[in-house]
Amino acid sequence: MSVIGLGAIGSMVAEQAIQLGMHVQGYDPGITVETALRLPRDIHVCKKIDDSFKGSDYVSLQFL
Repeated sequence: MSVIGLGAIGSMVAEQAIQLGMHVQGYDPGITVETALRLPRDIHVCKKIDDSFKGSDYVSLQFL
């Protein structure tokens, strides 16, 4: 699963997906160090949005 937007809602979606046994990768162009430290350990943060789509069967968009 790819999660685009790793703020409060995106990180909750990622956490739930991980608990369901999914491999989760995410992308957020404005991610801060503080936000990154609050993310679940099992999420892979991608540097490019295109990389987050590779291998994903599902995409979840959380951004304004």
